[in-house]
Amino acid sequence: MSNLSAFDKRLCNELQTGLPIAERPFAILAQLLKSSEAKVLKHTRELVKLGVIRRLGVSINWRGIGKASTLVAA
Repeated sequence: MSNLSAFDKRLCNELQTGLPIAERPFAILAQLLKSSEAKVLKHTRELVKLGVIRRLGVSINWRGIGKASTLVAA
């Protein structure tokens, strides 16, 4: 996907660091990117549709909170 815009690349970089924990996380991202919440949401949806973004979700640092996690498959 070398034809991503500079804005899309910056958005992807911000999303990789994680969404802010807030009532409106995309509004906070918009402030960081000096853009509007609507534009951030629009571009995020487009990146998902193109397959650049596969999923947005939580990743817990279990060691950071003093716990352990185990993946079990059957």
